[in-house]
Amino acid sequence: ASFNVTDESYCHLFCACPETNFNNVTFNYLEIDKWFLMNANITDSVLEGGEYEEVWHEGVTWNNITVDGVEFKDATFLNCSFNSVIFDDVVFENTAFCGVMSTNIEI
Repeated sequence: ASFNVTDESYCHLFCACPETNFNNVTFNYLEIDKWFLMNANITDSVLEGGEYEEVWHEGVTWNNITVDGVEFKDATFLNCSFNSVIFDDVVFENTAFCGVMSTNIEI
């Protein structure tokens, strides 16, 4: 599936069933209060601008992702994989990376 979320959209809770796949997704200036993903895959996608609070990603694989101008607050990335991910002008506030595997990361 491919979709775009734009124009400073607001989402109180964004969660997905385990093993959900996101491919070619663009999040532009999105504000999310709670973002929960478990055993999901995010591939060929962009997070551009916005605030993501209370993020819990467990067993999530990020492949070929660009994250630009984003702020993560109170985030936990547990047993996640980051492959070919670019973090540009990203703020991590009170964020934990536990058991994370990464290759080809730019910060």
